[in-house]
Amino acid sequence: VPQERLDSFYEETCKRLARFPLARVWRMTSEEAASYFKPQDGLDFAYLDGDHRPEAVRADTEAWFPLIAYGGVLCGHDYDDVADVIDLRPLTVYGDGKARTWMYEVD
Repeated sequence: VPQERLDSFYEETCKRLARFPLARVWRMTSEEAASYFKPQDGLDFAYLDGDHRPEAVRADTEAWFPLIAYGGVLCGHDYDDVADVIDLRPLTVYGDGKARTWMYEVD
């Protein structure tokens, strides 16, 4: 995907989230973002939509899962691209077609 298109996605995302004052869009790798938190911070929600290579998805879920509080939710995009490497069960999958979202509730 050309950088210009990625930049337009970023700008659109920021516009859509502007009405939520606590929402933050960080432009960095998932692992870099995860390093800003500690497990005791207990995040309620994280949504992953990054590199879809199996090793990257595995690294993302391993980095973020310990940061989610009990009762919290870890979600991600493009489930069908990453289904074989997400080792969290049970998963709930939403949507039709190729760009489905997966959700794991931490309990």
